[in-house]
Amino acid sequence: MSLIGHSFGGAVAMKAGLALQERVHRLVLFEPNVFYMLAMHGNHEAYAEIKAVRDHFKLRGEKGDWYGVAANFIDHWNGEGAWAGINESRRSALLRAMMHAYHEWDSVFDETTPVDAWMPLAERTVLIVSANARTSIRGIADILRNNLVGLGYFKIPHGGHMAPLTRPDLVNPVLIDALDRP
Repeated sequence: MSLIGHSFGGAVAMKAGLALQERVHRLVLFEPNVFYMLAMHGNHEAYAEIKAVRDHFKLRGEKGDWYGVAANFIDHWNGEGAWAGINESRRSALLRAMMHAYHEWDSVFDETTPVDAWMPLAERTVLIVSANARTSIRGIADILRNNLVGLGYFKIPHGGHMAPLTRPDLVNPVLIDALDRP
């Protein structure tokens, strides 16, 4: 089987890969958000960047300010002003999604699995990152690339963290290539 995950889905796919081990033929990750690794590996700048996003999300979410949560979250991942450019029907869907994502932050900050636990899967894993990825994502990519010998790596030219949704024309060919890899 092949597992594909983006962002939090990438963190979930990584954990599933550990549980399934030999049953996994290919593990394809687009900017997995295993943020705990940044602290574990001493990348304080990248950790501080994403911790600020998490702290804002959690604080505003506790107060029920999902609009404030969504605006900050969307602008972080898509660029300043991105939230303002989204139509109202899409905003409604994103606001609902923010409520469901509230506890995801705990799992990607509180995890403790060391990076070398994925070494048995390294040669079956492909990591995809956007060239204009955020500091936290670049930090995670560096950790994975520096510690998992045999890890496949692709960089798409642009599109950012939401490229699987906003730039499938760039992401899908890389996904297909990753899945077809021997």
